[in-house]
Amino acid sequence: MGPDQFDVRRESELGRYELPKSWKWATIPELIGDRGLFVDGDWVESKDQDPDGDVRLIQLADVGDGRYRNKSARFLTRAKAVELGCTFLRPGDILIARMPDPLGRACIFPGDSKPAVTVVDVCIVRSGDGEFDHPWLSWFVNAYPFRSAVATLQAGSTRKRISRGNLATIPMPVPPLSEQQRIVAEIEKQFTRLEAGVALLKRLCNNLKRHRAAVLSAACNGRLVQLSADGDEVVDSQQHLTQTLVERRRRLMRSGGYNEPAPLDQTNLPPIPKHWVWARMEQLGSVIGGFTKNPARSKLRNRLPYLSVANVYANELRLGHIEYVGVRDTELAKLLLHRGDLLIVEGNGSKDQIGRVAVWDGSIDPCVHQNHLIKVRLIEPSMSNWVSRWLQSPLGRHQVERVASSTSGLYTLSVKKVGNLPVPLPPLAEQQRIVAEVERRLSVIEEMEKIVDANLQRASRLRQSILERAFSGRFIKSSVIDKSVSKIKETSPASRRHFLRALLSAEIVHQLHAEPTFGQIKHQKIFHLCEHIAEITDLDVRYHRDAAGPYDNRLIYANEAELKRQKWYESYSRKKVGHGYRALAKAGGHEKYLERYWPEKLETIRRLIRLMRHWDTERCEIFATAYAAWNDLLLWEKEVSDDAILQEVLYRWHDSKQRIPEARWRKALEWMRKEGFVPTGFGKPTAAASRP
Repeated sequence: MGPDQFDVRRESELGRYELPKSWKWATIPELIGDRGLFVDGDWVESKDQDPDGDVRLIQLADVGDGRYRNKSARFLTRAKAVELGCTFLRPGDILIARMPDPLGRACIFPGDSKPAVTVVDVCIVRSGDGEFDHPWLSWFVNAYPFRSAVATLQAGSTRKRISRGNLATIPMPVPPLSEQQRIVAEIEKQFTRLEAGVALLKRLCNNLKRHRAAVLSAACNGRLVQLSADGDEVVDSQQHLTQTLVERRRRLMRSGGYNEPAPLDQTNLPPIPKHWVWARMEQLGSVIGGFTKNPARSKLRNRLPYLSVANVYANELRLGHIEYVGVRDTELAKLLLHRGDLLIVEGNGSKDQIGRVAVWDGSIDPCVHQNHLIKVRLIEPSMSNWVSRWLQSPLGRHQVERVASSTSGLYTLSVKKVGNLPVPLPPLAEQQRIVAEVERRLSVIEEMEKIVDANLQRASRLRQSILERAFSGRFIKSSVIDKSVSKIKETSPASRRHFLRALLSAEIVHQLHAEPTFGQIKHQKIFHLCEHIAEITDLDVRYHRDAAGPYDNRLIYANEAELKRQKWYESYSRKKVGHGYRALAKAGGHEKYLERYWPEKLETIRRLIRLMRHWDTERCEIFATAYAAWNDLLLWEKEVSDDAILQEVLYRWHDSKQRIPEARWRKALEWMRKEGFVPTGFGKPTAAASRP
C-alpha cells in the first residue's frame, strides 16, 4: 500500500485528524515487529476433536466484545494439535473474531487450566518485544473507529467475515507505551463506573419484569381488585358460562355441526375466587387454524394481506412489514380476521416465546393469517383482553408451556391444544374492572421500562464516546487548557454559567452555521435538547412555553454576544428572512474547552447536532416541544402517556402548536421512543405552565 492509499484509508475509515506529537500511525503488522505474532487460528475439524483431550479448543463463542466469555467445551489431544501444527495460546494474547457478532470484536485471553489453541476464524495477536500494551490494542480494536473500518472491509453474502489480510491494512493512532498504559488505566476506571450504572439499570429492568408478573398473577387469581363496593349482587359466572355455551351451540349448529366440549378436569388447577369458574378455551369461542403459503397461491387472483408469526408479539402487533397472498373465496369465512380475535403463536423453538398472544385491532381490513398463528374468536368479544392477559400471566404461561412441551425439546401448539387450555372466568363486569386496573399499572411499568432502556442505550453510546476520546489523544491533559479553565473556575458562578452557555452555542453554530435551515429558532431548539438529553447541569436555563418554545429570548442574544466577544462567530440578518451566522478569526477555538468540561457528554451533543443538521425549523420545534412537555410531566410526578403529553402540547402550551396535526405529534413520540430519546425528568419545568 502506497502513502497516498494509506492516507485515503485513514481519512475514509478512521477520520483524518492531527495526532499529539509523540503519537504515530501504524498497522498491526507494523506494531508487532519481527518477533511478534499475527496469525489466524487453526483449522480443526470435528474428526480432529476429542472430548477427553488435554488441549482446549477456543471457539468464536469464547471471544466477547472486550471480555473473554469462556463458554465452549471443545478439546483435542496434544498429539493431534502438534500434528496439525496448531499455534498454542499464551495468557495475554489478543483474540480478534473474524466473524460476527459483532464482527471484529476482541478480548484478552486470560489463560486456561489446559494448554489452548483456537479456531481458524479467530486471529491471534502477540507483541514480540513489548512494543505495545496488549490491553490498549484490545480496547482500540473494540472502539468505533476500528470497528467502522472493519465494516467497510467485510465480505460474504450470508454471513459476514473479515480476512486477516484486511485487518492488517487498518491504521491506528499509536501513543508511546507509557501513554498506552495510562489510557488503559483511565478507560478501566471510567468503565468500572459505567458498568456499575449499567448493572443497576439491569437490576431495575429485572425488578420491573417481576413487578409486571406480580400484577398479572394478582389479576388472574382475584387479588388485584376488590368486589364492587356498591353492594350489587355478584353476577353468577356459571350462568355467564352457560349463556356463552348456548350461544356457541346456536352458532355452530347454524353452520352445520356441534360437538359438546368435554368437562374440564380441575384437579391440578390453581385456586380462584369462589364466584369464578374454570372453562376450556373452546367453550368460550371458536379456535381456528390458518393456511399454508405455497407457490400455488401466487396464481390466485384474490390477493390479501396476511399476518405471520413475525407480526405477533406479546400483547403487541408489529405491522411494519405485511406480505400479500392469494386466497380462495371459499376460504374467506375461515381465514378473515375480525377485530377482537386472539392471535396465538403456534410454534417456536424458544420456551418463553411459544404461545405469545395479541388481540387483533382491525387496523388492516380485510386480512388473513398463516397456519402458524392460531385464531380464537370469542363468543363475547369484550372478553378478549381478559383472556389475553390470562395467557400472558405466569399462571397462564405455565398452562401454555405444559401443553406445548414435547419429548423432542421443541415447543408447539395446535388447535386442539389451544382449545383445551383452561381459562378462569370472572363475571364480565369484574373482568372489565380487572383489565382496566391491569392496563393502568402496566402502563406505568412500560413507561419506566422505556426510561431504563433509553438509559441503557445512552450507556452504550457513552462507552463508545470514552473509547473514541481515548484513542484520539483527548485523555492527554494540556497545561494551556488547564490554565485557561482555571481562570474560568475562579470567576463567579453567574459568569461561569454565562461562558458555558455560550460554549454549547459555539459548538452548535460551529457545526451548522453553513446550513441554510439554521437560524436563531433552530439554534435554541437544539440548545434545549442538548442540555436535557446530555443532562448538562452547568447551564441551568429556564425555558418558557412561548409560540416558538421551549424558548428563552435573553439566552440566545447573550450567547451571541459572547460568541462575538470571543471572536468565534457573529450573527447577521439574512437578506430574505431570519438570521444566520458567520465565522470570525478564532472560529473553532471553543473546542479545547469542550474537551475539558463535557468530555463524556460530547458524543451525545454532537450526535444530536448531526441528527438535526438538515431538519427544518418546524421539525426541530416538534421534537423540542414534545420532549419538554414529556419532561414536565415527569418533573411534576404525573402519569405519563401520549394523551397526557399531547394535552400539554396542544392545550396548555400555546395556540400556535395546534397548527401541527395531532397525528404528527404522535408519530414524533413514537420516533423518540424508538431512538431512545426518552426524558428522565432532568432540569426544571418550562415556565408559564400552571401545575395540573
